[in-house]
Amino acid sequence: MTALTALEQAIPTFTGRETTEERLTALESALQELLDTLRYALQNLSPENFNANALARLIEPINLRIADAAGDVAALAVTADALDTRLTNAEQDAAALTLTANRLSARVTNAEGSASELSQTAKSLDARVAGAEGSLASLSARVSNDEARIALVADGNGVNAASIVAAINNAGSSVTLSADKIHLDGITTVADTLSVGRASDFGTRKTIVFHSQGARITGWYDNVPSLMLSAAKLHLNGEVLVNDVSLEKRLSALEARVAALGG
Repeated sequence: MTALTALEQAIPTFTGRETTEERLTALESALQELLDTLRYALQNLSPENFNANALARLIEPINLRIADAAGDVAALAVTADALDTRLTNAEQDAAALTLTANRLSARVTNAEGSASELSQTAKSLDARVAGAEGSLASLSARVSNDEARIALVADGNGVNAASIVAAINNAGSSVTLSADKIHLDGITTVADTLSVGRASDFGTRKTIVFHSQGARITGWYDNVPSLMLSAAKLHLNGEVLVNDVSLEKRLSALEARVAALGG
């Protein structure tokens, strides 16, 4: 028996001699049978229950668009593998969202040309904000089987960028600061070694400049104050003091003593 036959059989017939209560009881029973039959039919629908044209209409992409008199527009597109939404207003501001099984992407723009973008997967997250005047800031985070990496980039004029990169991998961890100018304001502590330039780069001049009224370089070795300066040529400009006494005076005194001993 088909579901349609069950629906037809559930409809009661009356002779006219039934009381009102009997009629209501029969209708209640028929309504329950109809509800049970309909529930069963809907729960057991399959492609074989539809003809080709009806089935095509059910599985074709969904495209919706709603607009109002003010110029606001909302659009929605749904396919088997993606969902796309887009909202715009009369001022040409826009927001778009694309969702697939392995990626989420969003973009927001305004009439002035500024834009922000976000892209997310299971192993990465990328965010980017760009101003109409060319300024740029971006954040990138990625992981793999043997590495985790976070990068922050700020670009003020569209050409030169400053970046902060932190990477953790099998070889250890590292942080890289890359920019035309890096300013450290305040007390900066280096726990072990401060290296200027690459170890193999001997052809490029490397300098450390101290401003203000003075600077101090101190060192420790085996819990004893110790400082070693090593170079093919060592240039000291200005007055050099040893224990608050001019090195030049100490050398002059030493030369005088040597001369006296020789005489």
